[in-house]
Amino acid sequence: MSFFLVPYRILRVLACIARWESFQKHTMALNPTIVLFLALATLATISSAAEEFCPEECHCGFESGNFFVDCSGLALTELPHFPDVNVQILDLSDNGFTYVPSQLAQFSNLRYLDMSSNLIATLPPGSFSGLGSLKQLNLAKNNISSWANIYPNELLQTVPSLEELSLAENHFTSFSSNDPSLVLLSLSLKYLDLGNCKITKIAGKEVIQGLPALEHLKLNGNPMHGMSDIRSTSLKTLDLSNCKLVTLQPTVFSGLESLTYVNLATELQVIFVE
Repeated sequence: MSFFLVPYRILRVLACIARWESFQKHTMALNPTIVLFLALATLATISSAAEEFCPEECHCGFESGNFFVDCSGLALTELPHFPDVNVQILDLSDNGFTYVPSQLAQFSNLRYLDMSSNLIATLPPGSFSGLGSLKQLNLAKNNISSWANIYPNELLQTVPSLEELSLAENHFTSFSSNDPSLVLLSLSLKYLDLGNCKITKIAGKEVIQGLPALEHLKLNGNPMHGMSDIRSTSLKTLDLSNCKLVTLQPTVFSGLESLTYVNLATELQVIFVE
């Protein structure tokens, strides 16, 4: 973005942050009382600038230099008006959304999006269009009852930088590659959380081969009685704790070339069948 196109309010906040960093470097030798006064004045200015373009009823501020907007727990069903869209962290959790608002496409600098604990049942292609900078996406505790309803071939194609995805505590029952259209595809995803869903089976060796960068997979708390061999050259950790696994084939992990850790903690005894 051209410097001259940056809205004035954003420039004001950036100036405040720069002033705070400069303040930290140049006030070490001042009287402690003066330092405290200047610190409080600078932080008050930053807080005022943040709240100036905060959506009504939401809470805004800065976290590690990132502008965050917290609109959680407000019973929202539509996205509120944002005076400015240069947002890096957006929390829309614990609301009443039944879909992903198309207006999210305006947040081109968004890095973290939390839409957990809503009422979303389907994720049509293009749900996250425009979010090219997104790295973390939390969709846990929604109403997704079928893996097909997330359109896994297309879901992550508009978020090429995404590294972490949580779909935990949804209601789909299978995680399969028997149908090529059901394979989740992403070149960047490193962490996938499918814990505490209702998955009873993992079918097909190619189930995670559409995720060549995947390093961590959580399947804990699912009512799985067994699983087939799966393949991945990148997966390092696999969480199968508190599932209902009773037997596993000796070759079940042989296709996981980089695997270093498997969590099989459970109240039942897991038997590897020869």
